Amino acid sequence: MIVYKHTCIITGKCYIGLTVKTMMARWAEHIADANRNKRRKFFAALNKYEPENWIHEVLFESEYAELIIEKEIEYTKLYNSVKNGYNTIYGGTRSGIKHREDSIEVMRISQKAAHARRRDDGTEGGWTRKDGGPMLGKEHPNKGGTNVSKGKSMEQIRKDAELKRLNKQKGIV
Repeated sequence: MIVYKHTCIITGKCYIGLTVKTMMARWAEHIADANRNKRRKFFAALNKYEPENWIHEVLFESEYAELIIEKEIEYTKLYNSVKNGYNTIYGGTRSGIKHREDSIEVMRISQKAAHARRRDDGTEGGWTRKDGGPMLGKEHPNKGGTNVSKGKSMEQIRKDAELKRLNKQKGIV
């Protein structure tokens, strides 16, 4: 695993990251991600400045994940890449990130409004096919059973499974 640094030679700003891949494999992923997600500041910079305007460095290498995470945080602070660079957080893992209370409130209000809108539109129950589906007007061949059970009772399905398991043990297929 490595901690790496991508620096834009035009702005002097950098992005610090960590990966288990090679630095250039991760760079290729960043380029691909930038085409899909233009809102993050690093991806916006990748779209604005051509790939040849970036230099790449491996800052630290280790086989220990905890150490790599610590070093990513350390280098992000050392290069000030959150306030004066392209990182959005100081590194480590995103799983520990908590939303601010005001952000949670905005999301709660937005979700309530979306549910109310769907309720008013009559679409609250979820997605439904517009054409009614392939079985519209037809009787289901299993009359409520599944394709696997073919209308058999659960007791019969268990017996069949046990018989199949015993036959497999004996070498009978």
